[in-house]
Amino acid sequence: MDKDITAAIQEESVQAELAPVFVTPVSEKMPEIQFDEQIATDQLLARVTLDLSVGIQIEHQSQFGALNNSQQINTLFNALLALRNAHRLRCVEVIHGSILLSRIWKIDTNQITFVKLAKRVIGALILAHRCSADIVIRNCEWARVLGLNASIISKWVDEILDILHFKVTVEPEEYWLVKGAFIPQQ
Repeated sequence: MDKDITAAIQEESVQAELAPVFVTPVSEKMPEIQFDEQIATDQLLARVTLDLSVGIQIEHQSQFGALNNSQQINTLFNALLALRNAHRLRCVEVIHGSILLSRIWKIDTNQITFVKLAKRVIGALILAHRCSADIVIRNCEWARVLGLNASIISKWVDEILDILHFKVTVEPEEYWLVKGAFIPQQ
């Protein structure tokens, strides 16, 4: 019986025509954007935080006292520093997160208020990290740094995805424009 199978296989392979081989030239073309590994600086985190703070104060006429708003901004800035230090938050993630926040702002300014600020910023940064990192940090690790439950982090990211209708990709032009606004060229 084994001889019959072997003979059948050999007969089929003799009758089969080999497909022609095409050589594909190798291209050394560089991609349009290469994600840099530069860690986000204190100045970048401060500029993004300040930009959001000013926008909220102007749009919402500072619904809470200035002291309360200042404390929330300081708390957010310290949380961003903690995340940067623990997980090596990169400039590309901060810029991408800023773009996502800008899109949310254009959709509905009431989605970014002092009350919602921390969850929107952190949710956007984690989502930006997921879009650009080769090895993604799990929600429980982000939550550990912030002293939160991982389900809260997951909820914040899901809310960002919902508001943006899952449109989280960034075009090169948009990235370079925002990066130029936050990180002036030397």
